[in-house]
Amino acid sequence: MNYFHCHISRPQTAAGTRNNYIERTGKYSQREDRVYCESGNLPSWAKDAQDFWKTCEKNERGSQYTEIEFALPNEVSLQTAVKMAQSICHDDLHGHAYTMAIHENIGRISGIQNRHVHVMYTEREIEPNRPEPNRENYFKKSRTRKDGSVSGGYRKAVKMTKDRTHTWFHGVRKHIEQMINREMEQINSKERVSCESYKRQGKDIVPQIHVGAKSVALKDDTYQLNEEIKSARQDLKTARQELQQIHAQMGLLDSITTLADNVAQTAKGGQAKLISDKAHKDRLQQVEENMYREWDEMKLGSGGIPKESNSVETKRAKRRVVVLRNSHKHEMER
Repeated sequence: MNYFHCHISRPQTAAGTRNNYIERTGKYSQREDRVYCESGNLPSWAKDAQDFWKTCEKNERGSQYTEIEFALPNEVSLQTAVKMAQSICHDDLHGHAYTMAIHENIGRISGIQNRHVHVMYTEREIEPNRPEPNRENYFKKSRTRKDGSVSGGYRKAVKMTKDRTHTWFHGVRKHIEQMINREMEQINSKERVSCESYKRQGKDIVPQIHVGAKSVALKDDTYQLNEEIKSARQDLKTARQELQQIHAQMGLLDSITTLADNVAQTAKGGQAKLISDKAHKDRLQQVEENMYREWDEMKLGSGGIPKESNSVETKRAKRRVVVLRNSHKHEMER
C-alpha cells in the first residue's frame, strides 16, 4: 500500500438508504463485495441497524449522520483488516452509535483490489449518567429543565461540531496512518503512508482528486481532470528522472575533469624532473671533461712535451685531479 485515503462527509442521502448501501441490503443486496459488517452502541429499543437509521432518518433534524471512508492495505489478512476497522470504531467513536462495513471490489481505474471501510455514525454521544432516551426522544434536542432534569435526546459531541470537527478528524486520520504503518511493519513491508498532505510532507507532487464510480462510468469533468493530473504527474516524474541522469552525467564529467587535471599535474611534474635530470647529467659531463683536461695538462706541457713527475707543476696538477674527482663523486651522489 503506497497511498493514504481517508475521507469524512455529511452526505445528503437519507440515513436508511445509506445504511442499505453500506450493509449491502435492500436494493444493494445483489452486490457481493461486502466482506464484513457490524454495528455498535445502538440503543436497546432498536431492533437492528436498519431500524435505528430509519428512525434517525425520520426524527433527526439537520445532519442525520456523518460518514468516514478510508482505505486499508490489501497486503494484510482480512482478519487483521477487521481488527483495524474495529479499532477506529471502538477508540474514536466510543459512545456513538455506528454501522461499519468493509468492502472489497476491483477498482474501476486501477484494476486491482480496492479494500476500504465505510463507517456511518451519529454525532449524538451516549451520556452514562442519564437514562437512555426512547425512540421518540432519542433524536430530539436535549433540554435541561429548571429542576435539573434533562429531556430530549443525547447531546451532540462538542468535538464533532462546527470548526472543532477538523481537529478531531485529523486525530482520526493520524490514528489510521499509525495503524496501517504498524501492520505493514509487522509483515516486513517497507511501504509506509502519511495522513499529511504532500505540501506538509515537503513533496512537490500535485495530489489527485477522488473519482467515484459514477464519474468513471460517465467519464465526466471530474474524471477528465483527474486523468490530466495523472498525466501531468507522469510527465513531471519523467522530467525529474531525466534531470537526475543529466546531474549524474555532469558528476561523471567533473570526475573525468579532475582526473585529467591530476594526470596533467603528474605529467608536468615528470617533465620538470626530466629537465632537472638532464641538467644534472650535463653538469656531471662538464666535471668529467674538466677532470680529463687537467690530467692531460698534467702529463704534457703547453708544447706537448712530457713534464717530470716530481716537478712542482705536476704535484699541483695531481692535487687538482683529486679535487675534480671528489667533485665528480659528489655530483654522482646527488
